[in-house]
Amino acid sequence: MTSNQETSTQDWSDFSLISLFRLEAETQMAVINKHLLLLETEGAVTQDSIDTLMRAAHSIKGAARIVQIEAAVKVAHVLEDFFSTVRQGTVQL
Repeated sequence: MTSNQETSTQDWSDFSLISLFRLEAETQMAVINKHLLLLETEGAVTQDSIDTLMRAAHSIKGAARIVQIEAAVKVAHVLEDFFSTVRQGTVQL
């Protein structure tokens, strides 16, 4: 069974909202880290890579709002705004 299959069949009912937030944040930060490292090594910023980064930051922001961790909401919002400026061409990575 792959990790995706394990995740989709796992019973999440025993997890607290904070535990679920932590899992979501760790997952999305891994996505952000992976894509930033790819951008660094490949040197090419694509629309898809920026969209992926923005979605990951947006997911963290939404999850943080649910558990009312305002500091995480603010950090994720800043990340999302930064990736938006990259998408618009205002800032280059």
